[in-house]
Amino acid sequence: MIKITKLLLSALIIVLLSLSAYAQKVTHDISYGDLSEPTMTADLYEPEGETSTLRPLVIFVSAGQKSEGEPYSRLFTSAGFLFACVNYKVSSLFTAPTDVLTSVRYFKANAKQWNIDPKKIALFGVSSGATVAVLAATSAETGEYESGLWSSESSQVAAASGIFATLATLDREWVEQISQNNLPILLLHKDQETVVLHSATGKTKAAKFWEAGEQLAVAFFNEHIAQTVPDITPPMVRNVTVNGGVDLTAGQTVTINWESSDNIGVIGHEILLSTDGGASFAEGITKGLAGNVRTFAWASPSTLRAENAVIAILAFDANGNRRMGSSAPFKVNAQSPDSTPPTVNNVSINNGQDLTAGESFTVTWQSSDNVAIASQDLLVSFDEGKTFPFVIVAGLASGISNFTWKVPETMVSDSVLIAVLARDPNGNQRLGVSTPFRIKAATPDTISPVVSNVMVGGGVKRVKRGDAVTINWQSRDNQTISSQTIRLSLDNGQTFPITIATGLSADTASFNWTPGQELSKTKTAVIQIEAVDKAGNKGSSNSSKFRIK
Repeated sequence: MIKITKLLLSALIIVLLSLSAYAQKVTHDISYGDLSEPTMTADLYEPEGETSTLRPLVIFVSAGQKSEGEPYSRLFTSAGFLFACVNYKVSSLFTAPTDVLTSVRYFKANAKQWNIDPKKIALFGVSSGATVAVLAATSAETGEYESGLWSSESSQVAAASGIFATLATLDREWVEQISQNNLPILLLHKDQETVVLHSATGKTKAAKFWEAGEQLAVAFFNEHIAQTVPDITPPMVRNVTVNGGVDLTAGQTVTINWESSDNIGVIGHEILLSTDGGASFAEGITKGLAGNVRTFAWASPSTLRAENAVIAILAFDANGNRRMGSSAPFKVNAQSPDSTPPTVNNVSINNGQDLTAGESFTVTWQSSDNVAIASQDLLVSFDEGKTFPFVIVAGLASGISNFTWKVPETMVSDSVLIAVLARDPNGNQRLGVSTPFRIKAATPDTISPVVSNVMVGGGVKRVKRGDAVTINWQSRDNQTISSQTIRLSLDNGQTFPITIATGLSADTASFNWTPGQELSKTKTAVIQIEAVDKAGNKGSSNSSKFRIK
């Protein structure tokens, strides 16, 4: 059996080194199990033109998706093998062998259809797929992983092999089982790789597997040998779609989707454009996309025209291997000339009520366009919309839908319209007009401001020269206070000859005052606050009498 195992090892290494360009054909998504279970499917690769009556079959067990086996397919078909990549339910590592053995029995039951030699079926996997392959192969005759499908056929295989199997999941009983069923098994690992067994022995070098008997071979690749077997397998690119397969209009932003994989790993993508049905790809859409990117939003040029456009995805791995996958042809139609003006609705000011000259009001409106709003102007008409000579504001950006306008104090009219003039990038424009309203003259303001609660130091009776004290008060007006003044009387409010502060703003309600030493001592000091509004009306109020000492 050592001789058989060594031959198997030699054969696999020869296959790995013989990366032929031998032609092959593939049948996708063969259902080998329950038709209601989409995971139980296989892709079968066959040598193109092969006429052998019976051919050996290698079933590839992936680590997750059957597409992972595609890069290995040509290695086996070029040597005359059939190569099947199977999907299986991955809910548990220890139930996955059930699906794999079901696929074995399926291909035996359909051996005539595929010209398969049922005595020469082997399992091959990578990583966790290698573990599933070995578990399935060594348990084929125990009935432990039977599904009941294709039950008239045997689950037994001729051999099993795996690369970088996750042997930490396998125990000593499995090793002893290999000795009992005389099944050739080949496991490939790198040098210095440690295998963990669930047994009292703890960590054990993989070389100890020789103790299980002649049937198990564990080969090691040291760094030097690994470098002599370079990766020349290009990535795989499939299912490239643009805009969901629908023709597009120049200038339209569409989504490009694709799938890509590699036996080692995809590290980057480029997206290319062909306008001649894929004969050439002169235009690059983008480059430098990461290896895990599978979608891209493409803003097609507004000047692009094509009756037979194709998008290609170029995927490449770390060793410079690259492969291109293309979309189905599609059309890029020219943009229709934009002659549609913007729409402007619901122009309103002061909710349709009359305005008063000199006051501020908010203009509101809604605007939209089939392409975009480029700019907006607000205009005023005094002749029922025949002309709009007065410009409130020009060049408002898209998205603005309100503006606060202070009506000039001299603007008075019995018939006024507000209009919004919206323009798009192609020069189309449209006016939206409000309902008529009046601008009335402002009523003369004769009401004086009101000042109250003037207090010095919170109502103290004495203030010492040189000490700071706070003056507080309240003031209001029917319109707006324009300024406030603080004055001091030394004769109980008969006169206020001393100005403490002037030009205070309308919202000022307190002031910190430090009486100077130059002030005369007095028992009859009074503070006055005077407020003046915009019409010149004045109002004032005095504090209580206090002493300055």
